[in-house]
Amino acid sequence: MLGRSAIIAATLLLVAGARDGLAQSPLVGIRTVAVAIEPLDADAATISLHESDLRTEVELKLRMAGLRVVPPPGAGVPFLWVQVGVQPVSGAAEGLYVYQVELAAYEFVELPRTKEMVPGQLWVDGSFGNVGLGRARESIMGNVGRKVDGFLNAWLAANPK
Repeated sequence: MLGRSAIIAATLLLVAGARDGLAQSPLVGIRTVAVAIEPLDADAATISLHESDLRTEVELKLRMAGLRVVPPPGAGVPFLWVQVGVQPVSGAAEGLYVYQVELAAYEFVELPRTKEMVPGQLWVDGSFGNVGLGRARESIMGNVGRKVDGFLNAWLAANPK
């Protein structure tokens, strides 16, 4: 019975906090971001996917939405981390690639106990897929674009104009 009462009390506190504006999106107030692209592995080059392609796609969408984009991350500036992994499938599925895309927003925060600055995750989305060689680059770039759109939807919801 105590467990159920504790859950009900916690739920009421969360609802009350949200009603009073205490539960805000961590994306509120962000106007400037940096973009960090994780280095691509050699398999990405086999499908003509390059870091510059990813950077252009991400930064263009951010700027079009009204965010200021600055050089790669430093303390005090939130950043979007883009990670793409590509690997050919060997064996019976020759010409098939598996891929993973992750986009995450981080901001450096100070740990109260140690005063150390560490990246705190504000938002994240990722997915896996597979695709044939002929459509691999297009499919992965489209997936990255959809992840950026998802981030921008969350950012716009937290920062209505």
